[in-house]
Amino acid sequence: MAQNNSKRSIKTALWLLPITFLAQVNSSLSAEAGLLSSVRTEYIGQKVNREEGDELTLHSYSVAPSVTAFINSRTIDASFSGNHTYLKRDNETLSTENNFSTYRSFLTYSPFEDIFTLSAQSSVQYRPDGTQNFIISDFISNPDALAKTTKHNVSTTVKTSQADYVNTLMKVGFTKLKVDRAETASGADINSDNTNLTLNLSNGDKASLFYWQVDGQFQESTRDNSTYNNFRSINGNAKTDFMMLPWLGIALTGTTERYDTSASGSVFESTRQYSTYGAGLTYRQSQYRTISVTLNGVDTESEFADDDNFIAADINWAFSNRTSFLLRLNKRFFGRSAQSALRYNSKYFRSTIGYTETVTNTTRLLSSVEDLGLFVCPASFSDISECQQPDSMDYIPQPGEILAQFSQNVFELDDNIIVRKALNAAIGYSFSRLNLNLSLRRAEDDYLNLQSQRSSDSVGLTGSFAASRNTKFIATIQYSDIDGQSQTLIPQQSKVKKISLDARHTLGKQLSAYLTLTIVDQEGDFQSSSRLFGNNFTDTQLTLGLKYEIL
Repeated sequence: MAQNNSKRSIKTALWLLPITFLAQVNSSLSAEAGLLSSVRTEYIGQKVNREEGDELTLHSYSVAPSVTAFINSRTIDASFSGNHTYLKRDNETLSTENNFSTYRSFLTYSPFEDIFTLSAQSSVQYRPDGTQNFIISDFISNPDALAKTTKHNVSTTVKTSQADYVNTLMKVGFTKLKVDRAETASGADINSDNTNLTLNLSNGDKASLFYWQVDGQFQESTRDNSTYNNFRSINGNAKTDFMMLPWLGIALTGTTERYDTSASGSVFESTRQYSTYGAGLTYRQSQYRTISVTLNGVDTESEFADDDNFIAADINWAFSNRTSFLLRLNKRFFGRSAQSALRYNSKYFRSTIGYTETVTNTTRLLSSVEDLGLFVCPASFSDISECQQPDSMDYIPQPGEILAQFSQNVFELDDNIIVRKALNAAIGYSFSRLNLNLSLRRAEDDYLNLQSQRSSDSVGLTGSFAASRNTKFIATIQYSDIDGQSQTLIPQQSKVKKISLDARHTLGKQLSAYLTLTIVDQEGDFQSSSRLFGNNFTDTQLTLGLKYEIL
């Protein structure tokens, strides 16, 4: 009973925190506030050609009211966006009704400019349960394969930049995560508490002969499932450059990582620790243009890890104020490792590409925030036609805005510890009446406990064209290829192709109509979570909708 009261108190505090701060905002702060609401109503006709059964004809009706509220002042930025979808579906043999409620809210309190920031976030969202359900599962199609994720987060950030001697960035965060698995999923629900502590220290602006940087991160996931139990990790990096000449110096580097878990039988049940240390040379033009190459040794007690000496490289190069490149080559307990990032920004074209290798799990993937948004959109946006590219890569969304990305991270919801090697890219183009966003993702997940792998490739292209002031056309193309092993260790594959064509027309100041044609094709031998469609099918949908903006 005491534990339930504690959980209830945490949830209550997270809900009351935004209200408490908002109550402190008065007219002297010149606060800006807004309230937007709308309602959508749709008719969806579907024809599903199934390989494992007869053709299905479905008729669905939905009503979806939404509301967005925001407030912004000198010290407070808060926003809430909520949506409820009522869906009724009829076919030849069955009539069903579903209700889905989602919301996102956040609060940022900065009493001392950028030095100290307190943030709180809360959300309820739905996502496909299983990589094989990516793209094909939503409120209309295959809703039984959706998992409900509830996330509450509180964090504080202390930052001192452009200091003379020491620059500091410290962030402490706590996330409470609950995942209600899909009705057809075979795994257990996820209920976890996550603590994250990050510390970055570096030399100040007056450094000239000695440059240094130290980064450290501590993460702990406390899970109530006896199969997984607690998962703890510590990661650290340090680098120093002693300049012999204005452009050449001696580099000293060190890294360390440690993982352990209380789960019985896990490969991390015995602490896995791996450290490297090295020395070499650094070529330095400026703070934003450095190249370091070092010869490194290894310190580890693991009999499975590679302890041979190796050469590492660290490249951080800004070609201009529009283009920057990062590359780090190192060694970790699972072998040679790499991390890279490339960013480019021009007036109409923008791109970001990154490659990472991490030891993680579902809990941490759901708790983290990706940085792939290239378009600024209203908080209640429905498609890319309502968005625009900001002038800068470091753009801070204004009240009522969000930085949106048009792709979803693909991973399983089983919470196993994995080594994830992920390549993510987003490319955006915006000029005159045309908006385009291309997303490319590839991930390879190595399940260390199960000795199995799963890879996922996905491509998404979405664009909009404003034919006139009142008429817009939106097109979306998606493709995914999932290859791997199921829980029974049988190699399986799933390929999905989806195309959506949308025409929208404004009928009045508050009323608009749209017509959407959607075609989804799936083939493969993954065990499907769909109760109606099976593993191989083609789903054709025609949607007629109206949107009315109340405020």
